[in-house]
Amino acid sequence: MEDDELVEEGYTRRDLALATLVAFHHFNIEAVLHDPLQRRRMSFVSDDGKEEVSLTLFPGLQDYQFEAILHYAHTERWPFRAEGLFLEIKQSQTPYDPTLLEAFWITSEFHLLETLFKRTNPLLAREDLLQLIIEGEWQIVSEFVKKGIGSESEAIVLRNELLTQYLNARSKTAAKLILISDEEYALKRLDDHQVVILLDLISERGQEVETFIRSLLTSKRSDEVWKKAAKKFYDWLGETLPDPYDHRVVLYRLFPNLLQKKESVTPKETLKKKRIHIVTERENLWKISRKYKVSIEELKKINHLESEKLKPGQQLEIP
Repeated sequence: MEDDELVEEGYTRRDLALATLVAFHHFNIEAVLHDPLQRRRMSFVSDDGKEEVSLTLFPGLQDYQFEAILHYAHTERWPFRAEGLFLEIKQSQTPYDPTLLEAFWITSEFHLLETLFKRTNPLLAREDLLQLIIEGEWQIVSEFVKKGIGSESEAIVLRNELLTQYLNARSKTAAKLILISDEEYALKRLDDHQVVILLDLISERGQEVETFIRSLLTSKRSDEVWKKAAKKFYDWLGETLPDPYDHRVVLYRLFPNLLQKKESVTPKETLKKKRIHIVTERENLWKISRKYKVSIEELKKINHLESEKLKPGQQLEIP
C-alpha cells in the first residue's frame, strides 16, 4: 500500500494492493473517500494461463488519499463493508464482539432487512434477524437489497420469498419464522421438498408446530410429507411409527374424532352411495353378474341370498 512503483498502464503496486484489499477483504473504501471514485475493471491472468482474476481499480488517487486509506485501515477496528462484517460474524464464536455487531447493524443492508421485518414481524428481535442472516450466504442478502421492499403487500411476499431462500439453505431460524409469521404460506406455497426440510429443522414442540403438522396429515400432500410429519408426532408421543407406514392407522391414532365424524353417515346418505338393481322378468343372477362384472357369489353374499332364485321387482345391491 506504500509502494508507488509503476507497473503498467499508469497503475502502481499500491493501486493493485488497494484493488486486492477491496475485492478479497471487503475493505470499505467508500467510508474513507467520500468523493465519487473512478472505477476501472481489469483482468489479470496467471503465468500458466489457468487462472484469471478480475479486479476493480481506482485510477487517479493521490498520495494524501492513500495516506487516509492507510490511517483508516490501521485505526478502524472493523474497516469492512457489510459483506466483510457478515463474514467476520459468521466466522466468530458466540458471544459476538458488541463492536462488531454495532458495525454490522448500521450498514444499509442490515437496515433494509430490519425495515422489512419490522413491517411484517414487528416483534422479531435483532438477534433473531442476525441469526437468520448468518445461517445463509451473503448472496441472499445482496439479491434482496437489489429488489428493495416496495408496498406493504409486496413486503409480505418478499419476506416469504426471503425466508424460503433461507429455508432452502437449511436455516432453523427461517423454519421457525415461517410458521410463526405465515403458516398458510407454509401449507399452500412450499413444495413437498421444502416442507420436508422444514420438518427436519423443527425440534421444539409448540402450538404453531403442532397445528402445522396436524394440517399436513389431513392435507393432500405426498406420502413422504405424511410420513415425515407423522414421525415427528409419534416421536413426541414416545411411540413407534407403524412399519410399513399406513396413513389410516396414523389418522386413527392422532385424529379418532375426526375420522369418526367423516365416516358417520345417515342411512339416507348410505343409500345414495349404493348401486341398486331392480330385477325384471327373465333376469337371473348370472345375467346380472355379467352386466355389472361381478361374481354370483359376491351378489349372493352382499344381498344375503340363500339361493339363486329371484323375483321381478326385487332390489339387489351391487358391490
